[in-house]
Amino acid sequence: LSSCATQIPDVFICADLSETTGYCAKTISNEEKEVTGKEWQSFKSDSLKISVDSWAEIKAYILKQCKKNKQCSMPELESKINQFELALGEH
Repeated sequence: LSSCATQIPDVFICADLSETTGYCAKTISNEEKEVTGKEWQSFKSDSLKISVDSWAEIKAYILKQCKKNKQCSMPELESKINQFELALGEH
């Protein structure tokens, strides 16, 4: 499958910060946002949750594909992933 994936989708990945608040960041671009209230509740009901181990594998895959296909700035992407993970650790 990885040989078929040539374009990394720029989609939101999100995590709970509290019962009523979440933090979301796009996988490639610099867009990020905090989602609250009814919007967060709606988002959670339509979302897929993954384990930390699965996230680590997905993150490694995104980084590998970005390097392979030269689709994104690696320092910028790695910084964005680190910011996302730090934000999760703070809450």
